[in-house]
Amino acid sequence: AVETVLKMLETAAEYDTATGGFRETARIFPQVVKVTAAGLNKVSEDEMAALYEKA
Repeated sequence: AVETVLKMLETAAEYDTATGGFRETARIFPQVVKVTAAGLNKVSEDEMAALYEKA
């Protein structure tokens, strides 16, 4: 599900200048929080980096 959200954010960033996209050179990732029955969990920068490497 996180991969889908990242693809949607990148698409939005292409068409909307107010939506920031991932900047590989600066390693600035979007803030992503997973919502589960157990609560909220922030996706770590290491996990975000791995997700972007797969994409």
